[in-house]
Amino acid sequence: MIGPLLGVLAAAWVIGSMRRNQELLALGSIGVSPQRIALPFVVGGALLALVVWVDREHVLPRLGEGQEKLVQRRKEMRFPRPVPDTSDGVLVTGVLMTRTDTLGHVRYVWLDEQGAERRLLLAPALRPEPGRPGTWRLERGGLELVRAADPDGLGAEVTALPPGATLTTTIRQEDVEAAVDDLPAYRSSAELRRQLRRTPGFKHLAVQLHEVVARPLAAIGLLLVTVPLLLGGAGAGPSRALLCAGVVGASFVVQSACHQLGVRGALPALAAAYAPVAALGLAGVVVLWRARG
Repeated sequence: MIGPLLGVLAAAWVIGSMRRNQELLALGSIGVSPQRIALPFVVGGALLALVVWVDREHVLPRLGEGQEKLVQRRKEMRFPRPVPDTSDGVLVTGVLMTRTDTLGHVRYVWLDEQGAERRLLLAPALRPEPGRPGTWRLERGGLELVRAADPDGLGAEVTALPPGATLTTTIRQEDVEAAVDDLPAYRSSAELRRQLRRTPGFKHLAVQLHEVVARPLAAIGLLLVTVPLLLGGAGAGPSRALLCAGVVGASFVVQSACHQLGVRGALPALAAAYAPVAALGLAGVVVLWRARG
């Protein structure tokens, strides 16, 4: 996440040093264009983007699992979205207790062909059965309600389930964890695609999948904008530095806003991930072109 910022800080430090030593003036006097001066910074940004991508795609998914669990447990309560079963059910849980992997205030709904509720399980707490993916144990019992044949709703048959009874579904613990869109994401693109096949309705995973590539490219986009600003004109160095800081801050705000719009379905996942990078790249080309004057 800080990779793009590191590239801008490095460019600001180097260009500031060149300006203090009058090197920019000397280069300009012998006909070296701003584009030629900016080229090494852009190449460096491309190398930095490659490093960020390798870290995000190959290093973090292998080394970050323990850290991810640690970060999860710092916030004991998470609030997953409903998780669809691959057959005919939906798991709705009020809260996920990360320390114990317990689901609280659970509703599991079986649907008929028209999408209406035909059975309903209510349980105060569910926990995954170790070694049995998709099997959940009712910690404190629960109630199973079956819809009446008439259209008045549930209530024709109510069965009390004892503590220790189990619910068997195709929903696994990792599916519930994937339903929480504010968990730190250390999955590789292959893992994200595999999870999306299980839970295709989770738009936040689709956005994360495209961001695996889009976020590193932001390093190049930011440099395309900030380096010409740092190189342009004489004097007013602090003003240019503040302007570049504003560009960096605005880019992070736009990336966060587009991410949230993609998570909520207001933007397609591809647009949510790449729109900020495309905007930075376009702005960078315009700024670099104007710097020729």
